[in-house]
Amino acid sequence: MLTTLYLGFKSPAVNGTTVIIKLNGLEAVFAGKTTVAAIRQTIALTDPDTGEPSQLSDMLLMGDRLILLSATKTPRKNSYLWVYALEDNQLKSIQQFPGVIAEGIAYRPELSSLVVVFDEGKDNASKYQTIKLSGITQ
Repeated sequence: MLTTLYLGFKSPAVNGTTVIIKLNGLEAVFAGKTTVAAIRQTIALTDPDTGEPSQLSDMLLMGDRLILLSATKTPRKNSYLWVYALEDNQLKSIQQFPGVIAEGIAYRPELSSLVVVFDEGKDNASKYQTIKLSGITQ
């Protein structure tokens, strides 16, 4: 049984980095008891080309890796898909999405894929993109 929960925060950032908190003993929370939480990592999610900061949009845990989705909050609108290896604290940029704001990510095990959802703004239908996992989680 999994007893650890990872929480990622869009805001507040610590020195411009995304904060990931690790909550141990999750079963205690549901039993009304206290548990231990600590900052697991702070991660700078910056554009690999320009260094522009982005904010965490969504996150999921796959084995020993966090799949992170982030977006800039500037008029330029860019989003990024990352993989973060918990064992060696390595961050890798997987894909960039220029001109859109990525808001959510879901895992589709039957397709061995991730689905990224984009917010198109008021009165516009949201869009999505399916991304094959080959190479992402290895």
